[in-house]
Amino acid sequence: MTPASSSLYVYAVADSAGGATNVMLVNTSTTLSANVQIQFNGAVTSAKFVTLTGPSLGSTTGQLMNGAAIAADGSWPALTAPALPIASNSLQVPVAAGSALLLIAN
Repeated sequence: MTPASSSLYVYAVADSAGGATNVMLVNTSTTLSANVQIQFNGAVTSAKFVTLTGPSLGSTTGQLMNGAAIAADGSWPALTAPALPIASNSLQVPVAAGSALLLIAN
């Protein structure tokens, strides 16, 4: 649970069929980055992420997903999502100021 005064929001959803766990991290701070440690209850063998960044928190254009421009119709080039190292069902996730990150763990 994220404290009300925090600028970091975390949401997690587990696949009911026992597949992936998706964790959304949103950092609304314009100046402070966050380094979040996530501990999974079950075995996790891989984790990839997609980042969303933009020129500012109020921008309506110029957003990037994993560094690639998002078209006006919402499409973007399919890029390989970077992987994160996992140790003992735990991983560290860096979340830059003014960005969002979707983590997909299996």
